[in-house]
Amino acid sequence: QGKLEEAIEAYTKALAIKPDYADAFNNMGIALKDQAKLDEAVEAYQRAISIKPDYAGAYYNMGNALKEEGKLKEAIEAYKKALAIKPDFAGGHNNIGNALKDQGKLEEAIEAYKKALAIKPDYAEAHNNIGNALKDQGKLEEAIEAYNKAISIQPDYAEAATNSAILFFESKRFEEAAKLFSMDDSIKNQSYLLKCFYELDTKSKFSNQLDYLIKRGENNCVIGSYACRAAIRYGIDPENPFCNEPFKYVKKIDLTKKCDFKKIFVENAASVLSNSEVSHKAQGHLKNGIQTSGNIFTQVGSVTNLWKDVIRAELTNYKNIFCDSEEGLIQDWPLDYSLYGWLVSMKNGGELSAHIHDEGWITGSIYINVPPKSKKDSGNLVVATHDPKYGKGNTKDTKSIDVVTGSLCLFPSSLLHYTIPFESNEDRIVLAFDMIPN
Repeated sequence: QGKLEEAIEAYTKALAIKPDYADAFNNMGIALKDQAKLDEAVEAYQRAISIKPDYAGAYYNMGNALKEEGKLKEAIEAYKKALAIKPDFAGGHNNIGNALKDQGKLEEAIEAYKKALAIKPDYAEAHNNIGNALKDQGKLEEAIEAYNKAISIQPDYAEAATNSAILFFESKRFEEAAKLFSMDDSIKNQSYLLKCFYELDTKSKFSNQLDYLIKRGENNCVIGSYACRAAIRYGIDPENPFCNEPFKYVKKIDLTKKCDFKKIFVENAASVLSNSEVSHKAQGHLKNGIQTSGNIFTQVGSVTNLWKDVIRAELTNYKNIFCDSEEGLIQDWPLDYSLYGWLVSMKNGGELSAHIHDEGWITGSIYINVPPKSKKDSGNLVVATHDPKYGKGNTKDTKSIDVVTGSLCLFPSSLLHYTIPFESNEDRIVLAFDMIPN
C-alpha cells in the first residue's frame, strides 16, 4: 500500500517477538530501500544473512541497494553470492549485467544478460537491457532487434518500446519514431514526439505539441530548448517554462582558484583514462575522440568522489547566485538530483557537434587539459539557442566561451552546445556531466 513507516513498525514488532526472523529483516530492508534509506536497508539485509547465511533473496536485495548507492563492485559481489546459493537465479545475472553496464563494461554486461536468458529465455527485461548495451556499442540494428524481442514477449513493455523509438529517432527514422512515441503519454515520450515534429519540419504539429506540453504543466530542458528554437525557426514565441533567457545563466568558473586542480583533476583524469577497466562507448556527436562508457562517478571510487564534491559545491553556489530568478530553471530546481558524468578526450582536429542532454537540468564541463590555441577560438565551447545545422539564427543566438585548463562551465541543459575544432599534438580532455533530477 506504500505505507512504509507502518510496514517497518509491523516488522519491528515481529522481530520483538522473534529476533531471529530473517524474512522480517529482509522485508524491512525492502521498505527502507523504498524510503531511500540505503545504508539502513543494507544493514537490515546483513542481519537477515547473519541469521540465514544461504538467503539468496537477501543477497540479491542487498545488491540492488548497493547498486543504487553507486557501490557497483560491492553490488556485483552481493549478486554473485546470491548466484552461488541459487545458480538458476536469472534476476541475479540480469542485475550483474546492469551493474557492469554502469561500470562501462559492455561486453561483460552482455554476457551476464545472456546467462540470464539461458536460464529464462522469455525474460523481457534482459532482452531490453542487452539492447541498451548494444546501443552504447553503436550496434543500432542489433539493439532494435533486442528491443523488438522484449516487446514480442511482453507487448505492453513501455520501456522497451521507448528505447526502440529513441533508436529510430537517432537513426533519423523520424516517422517511425513519432508513431511509437505517440502511443505513450509519458513526459519522456511526448518530449521526444516534439523533437520528431521539429526534425520533420511539420510546423503545425510541432506548435500544437509544444503548446500541449506547456499547458499540461510540464517543465524540462527539452521543452525549454525547443521553445527557443521555435522562435528562431518558425517565428513563434511561446511561453518558456524552463528558461526564457538561457545565456544569462551561463557561468564560467576558474577552479584553479578553488581547489588543487592539478592533483584532483589533472592527475586523476590521466589515471582514469589509462585504466584498462574503464571502457569507452560509441558517440555519434564526437569526431577524433573517445568517450568513457557508463557513469564515471560510479566507477573510480575515491577519485570521482572528490570530483563530485567540487561539482556539488559549485552547483549550490550557482543556485544561490540566481536565487531571486523567476525562471523555471531556478524556481523548479530539483530538491534531489544525481550526477552523471563521462570523460572526453579529443585529438588533433577533434570536435563535438551540436546537441543537448535531454535528461539534464544543468549541464557542465570541466576542462582538464586545453591545448594552446592556434586560432583565437580554437577548442572553445559554444552554446546556442538554435541548431546550426539548419543555418538559422544570428550572433545573438550563440555564445562562444573561451575555455582554458581549469575552467568549469555551467549552463542550462536546454542550450545546444558544441566545440570549435582545434589543432594540436596535445589531447583536449574534458569531464562532462549533467545534474539530473531524481
